[in-house]
Amino acid sequence: MKTLHHLTLLTLISAFCMQAQTLTGTYNGNIDGNPATLTLQQEGVDVSGQINANGYLYNLSGKANGSRSQGTLTDSQTQGVMNYEGSLNGNSFSLSLNTGGGSPFVLQFTKGNAPTGKSGGSSNTNTDTVSSTQLDQRIVGNWLYTDSYTSGEYSFASQYRLIVNSDGTYLYGDGKVAGGGPGVSGTGGEGSGMSPGKWKTENSIIYINEGYGWQAYAKYYVEGTSMMLTFGDGSKQVWKRSY
Repeated sequence: MKTLHHLTLLTLISAFCMQAQTLTGTYNGNIDGNPATLTLQQEGVDVSGQINANGYLYNLSGKANGSRSQGTLTDSQTQGVMNYEGSLNGNSFSLSLNTGGGSPFVLQFTKGNAPTGKSGGSSNTNTDTVSSTQLDQRIVGNWLYTDSYTSGEYSFASQYRLIVNSDGTYLYGDGKVAGGGPGVSGTGGEGSGMSPGKWKTENSIIYINEGYGWQAYAKYYVEGTSMMLTFGDGSKQVWKRSY
C-alpha cells in the first residue's frame, strides 16, 4: 500500500508539472547564419509567437500539449504557410518545419542566449553597418513605377521614382501625375519631392532604414530592365529601369 501511495503521488506530481509547464519565453538562434529570435506566448493551450530573422518576420500560431506544440508558421512577406512541430527540452526549443519538400527543416533555439550568426558571436539586428556583399548591384540605378486607375470614362496614372545608389543610399518619391477623360486631360507636377533612406539586400529581400532601424521592405526579382517587388500582403509592383 505504501508503494502504491508513492506511485500515485509521483503520477500526480508529474501531471501537475506537465500542466504547469509553459512555452512562454524568448529563444535565440540563427537561420542560414542570420541571427534569429523566437518569441512565444502561451495562454492555456493556445500558443502564438513570432520569429524575427534579422528583420524578416514569421508569425506562429498553434496549440500546446505539455512541452510540445503544433501549428502553422506564416511568412509575413509572401504569406506562405508551413506546418510546424515544436518541442521544448530544458532551455532548448526545437522547431521542425514541413516545407513540402521531403525531410523537415529543423531550427534550434536556446532560451536566454543572445542570437548568433555563423561566427557564433553576438549580433545587433539594428546595426547600421552594411557590407558590400549586402548591396546587390543589380538594383542600383533609376527606376520608375506607374500606377494606373480607371473610374468610368476617366483614367489616371501616377508615376513613382526610385533612385538606388551603389553606396547603400536611395531616394524615393512621387513622379508625374496624368489623367483625362472625355474632352479633359492634364499632367501634374513632379510630386511631393524625394525622401532619402538606406538600403541593403539579404536572401532576395530588400531592407530599408529610414532612421528607425532596418525593416524588411519586399522580396525582389530582377530580370533585364525590370524589377518585380513582392510585398507582405502578396501585392506586386513591376518597376522599369530609367537610364
